[in-house]
Amino acid sequence: MLEVLKIKNNLTTKQFLDIADSLPLCKDCKDENAVINAAETLIKMGAVKREFKKGKYLWSLVAEVPA
Repeated sequence: MLEVLKIKNNLTTKQFLDIADSLPLCKDCKDENAVINAAETLIKMGAVKREFKKGKYLWSLVAEVPA
């Protein structure tokens, strides 16, 4: 998830999946549930932020990832 968000930040889930499909690291990112599940730990760590706007989730990196 972090690698995709380094390429482009503030993505919808569909945009995330489109980019993830082109990366060899993201072969498990096949649907929205996979993205949400992968993000949960990173959200709890404070590394990723999820917002719900206009019926879609937006994913972004937090400016500074805690150690």
